[in-house]
Amino acid sequence: MDLRAYTALRPFLYHTTAAKHNVPNIKIERALHSTQVLLQRHTLQKRSEPTEISRNGRITTIGDQGPLNWKNVEFTGGWCFQDMLQALNERVFFWAGTHRGPVRYGVNFMKAKAHGGEETTLRVSFDAFCARNANLAPYFCKFNSGAPRWSGGRKSPRGPDTFLTAEKWSVRPSKVAEVSFIGSVWLPDDTQILRGGNRWQSLW
Repeated sequence: MDLRAYTALRPFLYHTTAAKHNVPNIKIERALHSTQVLLQRHTLQKRSEPTEISRNGRITTIGDQGPLNWKNVEFTGGWCFQDMLQALNERVFFWAGTHRGPVRYGVNFMKAKAHGGEETTLRVSFDAFCARNANLAPYFCKFNSGAPRWSGGRKSPRGPDTFLTAEKWSVRPSKVAEVSFIGSVWLPDDTQILRGGNRWQSLW
């Protein structure tokens, strides 16, 4: 996939996070971390509810994995549920989108999380983000990887081709739903946060 063509179509990335604890931490560190980095270990147990941990003297909330229903998954390429959990936990996830908002998967996710102001969303330019994290490859996915469901009478496939680099992406850029990065990522200066339901303003 030509990243220039992708950026022209989906120039923004969207990330939903816990407002109370995570946003202050993000503003201090100017970074986002995968579950694996936050826990400093591998974990092969699904999180049925949000988990709070103490890190650097501050509370961080790690989101639940409630929609991850193994009965809806068809594993491919030799993968099993441990491989899928590791792939999810080692990544920081974003929704692809335009200035108007994320793709449909992201809109649905944000609506599901919009209760009591507990969650908020960050927005960042894809180009600026990749420039700030030039040492990290973006991985692309066609769907909400953490919420498998039946479609057309079939389970959702999950395997080595669930997360692909641009070099291995063989379908249209418009098929991208998720963009993820392994480990920790740094946020550029143009990062914005959603305020008051529909206002974007600088995170800093």
